[in-house]
Amino acid sequence: MVVVIDDRENEVVINKLLLKLGDRRYDERGNAEIKRLQSGDYIIGDIGIEAKEINDLWKSILGIGRTRTIIAQLADLVENFERPMLVVYGNQIKVYQRPGDRRTNPRQDIARAYAVITSFKQELYHRFPTIQFMQVDTMDHFVDWVAQMHKNQAIARRLEAPMHVRRTPRVQEDPRIAALAAIPGITEVHARAMLEKFGSVPRLLRSKTTQRELMEIPGIGRSKARLILSLRDHYEVNEDE
Repeated sequence: MVVVIDDRENEVVINKLLLKLGDRRYDERGNAEIKRLQSGDYIIGDIGIEAKEINDLWKSILGIGRTRTIIAQLADLVENFERPMLVVYGNQIKVYQRPGDRRTNPRQDIARAYAVITSFKQELYHRFPTIQFMQVDTMDHFVDWVAQMHKNQAIARRLEAPMHVRRTPRVQEDPRIAALAAIPGITEVHARAMLEKFGSVPRLLRSKTTQRELMEIPGIGRSKARLILSLRDHYEVNEDE
């Protein structure tokens, strides 16, 4: 699975992601590729992502310098993806004022832009109840988030995919052990300990499981516990199992 990036995206973001994930055009092990997308800016598995820098967002809401507004873009996203997301990066509004132009007040323009974004957020879930919204502080944080989402999706696919069980005359490998041990930093010893404690993968990933419970297992620290629990967003759990 690769991260698919629209070729019209911000060039700086594209370069940062290719550097972090690897460019599939030049390395078959790369985890990112660039294509012309009909809807959305990024695709990660079944997730379609519309990404906006905060200044691009308020201009897109108002249709300033755009052929299509954010509303039209999100409507396409909902229609074409099972899991649509809007991700905004940046938190500082900037407005352009020509030198010597006293007809505009930058502070008022900035306040107006923030008001436009606030109103948009308040109406977002009413208009598009299936869209997940997220905002991060900087472009670099967005790049890190995309990379982590790719990792989480890849892990989730391994957990969901049928396991090819190797048989020996005496022992049959437990596919649950193999799936859990595929998580970065998790060994077979950790996987066996988790199954002994929780009984099954669904019980491990159910909403009642806490980070503290996982950290009771020798070798499972805070970062590993967080990574394991992050899988519950991508794994359909039956709470009764």
